Amino acid sequence: MGIKQKRIALFLFLSIGFVLKSSAQLPVWQEYRIALLLPFKTTGAKNPVSEAMMDYHEGFSIAAKELEKEGLKAKIYVFDSEKDSFALETILKHPDLPGMDMIVGPVYEKGLAQVEEFCIKHKILLVSPLKYYNPQGKGELINFFVPDTLRMAAVVAKAGKTFPKHRFYVVQDGNAASKLNAAIIMRAAKKYKLKNVKVVTLTGNNIAPAITRTDSVVLISAISAVSAKTPLNNFLKNRKKSWLFASPDWHGTIKSAVNLNEPKVIYPEMTMLRPGDSTTSLFADVYYDDFYSDPSIYAYIGYDQAQFLLYGYMAFGDSFWKNTIGYDYTGLINHIKLEKPNGQLINTGLHFIRIIEGRKEEFEP
Repeated sequence: MGIKQKRIALFLFLSIGFVLKSSAQLPVWQEYRIALLLPFKTTGAKNPVSEAMMDYHEGFSIAAKELEKEGLKAKIYVFDSEKDSFALETILKHPDLPGMDMIVGPVYEKGLAQVEEFCIKHKILLVSPLKYYNPQGKGELINFFVPDTLRMAAVVAKAGKTFPKHRFYVVQDGNAASKLNAAIIMRAAKKYKLKNVKVVTLTGNNIAPAITRTDSVVLISAISAVSAKTPLNNFLKNRKKSWLFASPDWHGTIKSAVNLNEPKVIYPEMTMLRPGDSTTSLFADVYYDDFYSDPSIYAYIGYDQAQFLLYGYMAFGDSFWKNTIGYDYTGLINHIKLEKPNGQLINTGLHFIRIIEGRKEEFEP
């Protein structure tokens, strides 16, 4: 399915949802005003963050232009938040800002707190695009990334559902953070009624207490340190039906997975690029035609998030986030499913992936 076909399918899906929720008003003629407050760092030297923000903006812009052809009426304002509170203070005094329907960004904790206060005052939807932000007030907020606690709970739910007859071992080390993570995982295990689950400790290359010799074992890592990766991976080598749910930190900084082969290791993550997929390839071609370079992962993220947000406006109007909770949207690399596990709108659409001979693949047992 091409990009255009996928968009039409999504719009029809959201339109069906609209029929089911008659309280929403069809936004035929309304123009939506959206502000992107991102650290582009237009003054001074560029850095990886500013480059990533530019790519995000370009992906967002491609989606907006495509949806304009389908009837979207939107005006996008772009502001450079840099990493400076003084820059934000100046932006928040801009006369057009109180009239926004949505503000996307910034990406830093302090900046998000400043903008959240502004959004609550003016009743504007705030979107945190690239990190989980714990709100300080009771305004409208969409988090596109999940907190670690929710990610670990999702791992437990996935593991228990996929391997109901396996033995589970939560692996911690001497680090206080891993012990805290292990406790979170165990609470989730109790919530999801996971059976046969124990906490073990990794010291060097040894695990204690000793793990059963059976093949049907699932390890859930509470350790973010990359040093745990090799011993836990080695532990699974001769166990045919055993698996390791790993920390996303173990591969998060890897730009290329060409030399990796980890068929038994499962990573939970928010975004996944499918090499060779026709939709991602088409987007790359469109992006190159517009910007004369290949898109980074942030361009894909911007495109997917804009598709979801702007289609929400087209189908449901200015309260779309209240009406699209629980719907699934599979974009180019994102799986978006907004839910309210803690009373907040959070994207719980995790991918579970393996790296096999250098390619990231969905985990589908």
